[in-house]
Amino acid sequence: MKTGEHRHAREGAGAVSSRVARSFAGHLGAIVRLRGASRLRLEHPMTARLLGDARLGTLSQQYSRWLRSNGRQPAAEPAFSRFLRQLRSSDRADLADLAALEEARSDVALEPTPRPIARDALAGLAFGPFLASRLEFVSALRVLILGHDAMALWRRVSAGLPPDPPDPMTTVAVVWQSGPDVLHARLDFDEGLALETALAGDSLVHVCAAFGRSEDPAQTAFATLSSWFEEGWISAVLPPSGTVGSAA
Repeated sequence: MKTGEHRHAREGAGAVSSRVARSFAGHLGAIVRLRGASRLRLEHPMTARLLGDARLGTLSQQYSRWLRSNGRQPAAEPAFSRFLRQLRSSDRADLADLAALEEARSDVALEPTPRPIARDALAGLAFGPFLASRLEFVSALRVLILGHDAMALWRRVSAGLPPDPPDPMTTVAVVWQSGPDVLHARLDFDEGLALETALAGDSLVHVCAAFGRSEDPAQTAFATLSSWFEEGWISAVLPPSGTVGSAA
């Protein structure tokens, strides 16, 4: 063959290869975007529903770049809520709190099945040892301090209702396993403080002190502690001298 024919063949092949490469890159980019969006949709279903497919796809690309720039891996830690917090033009002021709530729900779902104990574990303790005792909690429990009521937003999005405008307010949320389900609830400030105090390993005298502002602190503390047992949050009672009532 003549040199020109070879050259023409090369140019033609090169042009085809360039088109194929661009097409492949486009398809690959679309696959990566879809995978990123699918992962976010799986881990943050209500956040994804609120955003919509187009906006979720855009944010998933920005999130991937943010992860790479910060040296993080998507599976290493729940970071989407942190990404949303630092985003300069967030879609909603409460979007990051909703994402944080869903990250806690996903995290709790991966914990081993809880083995809680019943309230009668306290029955054998006298008043003094009771106040000096500490509580040990199941691993499938998380407490969040949020800047908005993400539970109300989650509820409306889950029900297919239009969300209310963001309302800045400090909110305490608790997320836990209950049988096959993952539940969450909003706590009032006193109970949130008491639960944080107990999770930090402080004795019950300090835990109960969180209810000092209520009309009947003793009754409020007793009712709250009872509810923690009933919800299956407590795995052991640790008196000063050792452990009683721990789950076998």
